[in-house]
Amino acid sequence: MSDLARAIGFVPSADWPARTRAECHDYLTAPGARFEMDTVDIRGVPTRVWKNAPANLRQVAMVGRAHGERLFAIYEDERVTYDAWFRAVAHLAGELRARGVEKGDRVALAMRNLPEWPVAFFAATTIGAICVPLNAWWTGPELAFGLANSGAKLLVCDAERWDRIAPHRAELPDLATVLVARGHAAPDGAERLEDVLGTPHDYASLPQAELPEVLEYFDWSPFFWSWELKGKFPDILERGEDGKEASELYENAQKLLERIIKENSFMCEAVVGIWPAHSVSDDVEIFEDLEKSKKLDTFHFLRRQQSLPNK
Repeated sequence: MSDLARAIGFVPSADWPARTRAECHDYLTAPGARFEMDTVDIRGVPTRVWKNAPANLRQVAMVGRAHGERLFAIYEDERVTYDAWFRAVAHLAGELRARGVEKGDRVALAMRNLPEWPVAFFAATTIGAICVPLNAWWTGPELAFGLANSGAKLLVCDAERWDRIAPHRAELPDLATVLVARGHAAPDGAERLEDVLGTPHDYASLPQAELPEVLEYFDWSPFFWSWELKGKFPDILERGEDGKEASELYENAQKLLERIIKENSFMCEAVVGIWPAHSVSDDVEIFEDLEKSKKLDTFHFLRRQQSLPNK
């Protein structure tokens, strides 16, 4: 029996152990089991992985969101639920996007173990940026080296780390934005994280928002067609006079989308369902039952169907 088992007063039953450690491993990782193992090629190296593990950190965040009102983090008198944490992650992710952080950009993170740490980490990684965690024990010169060497575009840190980094700010030309948590006043050469996100006490009251990944799936071609600009995106941007007009339209649309994301103007939601249906001319009628005895709705696919007087 282990020291831990003795410490907690564990008393094994007469048939203990019911399974050996090897048997437990084989049971949990067997084909079809939750922790099934697989071998995949990672940069030419055969690597054992969990077959059913989330494919990326965005999926991890979505799984975490499902825990709702369960406690995610406790720090002194602060309590952050999974739902509040996800609201903060989505809000900060949108803010990073609005500030020009793109896939592959480095976002540095330098702070002790505070509730803001996992918010900043997931906000960066869920939009495809690379989070660069810096050791909170490092000195000012060491932190400055880490920032310069990584090519960090944005830094999220606490006030104690900023006090060490600030004297080296001029040595970091690539560092465009610094967000400082738990400072008493607006720091010189940086911004307060609380002005962007609030304190952990405020996370639960942030508006519901989705991670800003939808833009990657936009099909811009129909957008230009509605403006009577024919062609496919992005080739349309290079097509003579139409290309000039399309480029200006596209630039204005990007600015509007950045504003929507930054202000969390609305959230994307969708409902997927499969119903019996048939077409009637250009319309599609959907029904509640296979016999099509109760019509639910009609989808009209023409832009304009009302009768117009002859001109």
